[in-house]
Amino acid sequence: RDDVESRGLGMCIRDSFNTGVKKLIYQYGRFFSTYKVNSLFGFYHHCFVDEFRKAFKIDSDIIDIGAGVGDTSFILQHYLQARTFAVEPSPRLFSVLEENISINGHPNIIPINHAIWDTNSVISLSNKLNTLNCVVSAEEKGAVSVRACTLDLFIREKKLNPGLIKIMTNWGESMILKSGLASIQKYRPILLISLSSSGKELFATLNICSQLKDYNFKITKCAELHATDGLFLICIPSESILV
Repeated sequence: RDDVESRGLGMCIRDSFNTGVKKLIYQYGRFFSTYKVNSLFGFYHHCFVDEFRKAFKIDSDIIDIGAGVGDTSFILQHYLQARTFAVEPSPRLFSVLEENISINGHPNIIPINHAIWDTNSVISLSNKLNTLNCVVSAEEKGAVSVRACTLDLFIREKKLNPGLIKIMTNWGESMILKSGLASIQKYRPILLISLSSSGKELFATLNICSQLKDYNFKITKCAELHATDGLFLICIPSESILV
């Protein structure tokens, strides 16, 4: 299997280089990227995929909110073998995401240049070539306008059957989570939520999750930089069978 994967990967990289444009390719385990990932939080996800992979419902979808350059999307898709919607609102990061999907040869990862937020509106977003973009004032230098909608509306519009929702947006995870409560109660997906942005965001997220009926919760940490860095909340429906 690894030999087959390597040959397919080689063809994808060859096609990228045949464009005549020089590119640096960075390797992170099985994942190849044209962007040098300074923060490896996305890659830490494989350390606790086993916490929930047996609870993942077959034939359901993965929604990766705040996909960045695709690191987490690739890990989740690799282990869970499910259609993955990689949602990234920043136009600059989105172009890297599309390139990485092409290089790695993952047709089951669908990139979507869109924002998930607590309103159905247009919002302003920083557009830096890093994974620290967030919602900003429209007057801020370099800000871009992007279409945003609630998580509930996004799931309805795309006609998704979410089996896992990951949220990592540097700020506002609790607001995004709250905007999808109706869908979460309906489809009962596994939730993987970053608590790294601030202590305030941590407690806001935990407060919303306490409203979910019959979910089991676990906070896990994958980095030791400061109190909340690399901190994630895993929420698994009680009816899921874990071995």
